[in-house]
Amino acid sequence: AETVIRGKVYGSRVPFYPTYGKHVHVTVISSDGKVIASENPRLIWQRTSKFRSATGRFTVRLPEPVPNGTVVDVVFHDTLHSNASVS
Repeated sequence: AETVIRGKVYGSRVPFYPTYGKHVHVTVISSDGKVIASENPRLIWQRTSKFRSATGRFTVRLPEPVPNGTVVDVVFHDTLHSNASVS
């Protein structure tokens, strides 16, 4: 009786600190335009040392199912900006 949104971001040729500033914004919008949820989930990074690449995974849990026609908007930023937080 919940909605779970999971995703991955991929990177290659990652610098020494691959995770600093990189973040995701997830907004869930109903078919009538109402924002159901707005989350900035924590990215859990896993490095692949062979090619110096990394994968960041995130999960957003909503306490109930979302209605039909709901849109999930996911935006990835590779640097901090004025309203971003690093968790």
